[in-house]
Amino acid sequence: MSQWVSQVPAEILGLKNKGSISAGKDADFVVWDPYQRFEVKSTENIPSEMSPLIGEELYGKVMRTYIRGKLAFNENTRMICAVGEVLRRAVWKSDE
Repeated sequence: MSQWVSQVPAEILGLKNKGSISAGKDADFVVWDPYQRFEVKSTENIPSEMSPLIGEELYGKVMRTYIRGKLAFNENTRMICAVGEVLRRAVWKSDE
């Protein structure tokens, strides 16, 4: 699964320090519970008229997020620190 959601997208976008957890990489990853249930609720970020999923019960929840090996998000305390940066994709041959 990590190849589908991490390695291959990082290769396609030319992000050399992303896509796997190994020496020399950025160590960006999430801890995800595929069995955790939650109800989609209307929030400031997701107005009720914008999503057909409001009120639906879904499975799979991000519990923690690490950026460059540092805890950036915890489901109980929410945002812990803002440590990200904008990534620019490599120039594709069709863009040249």
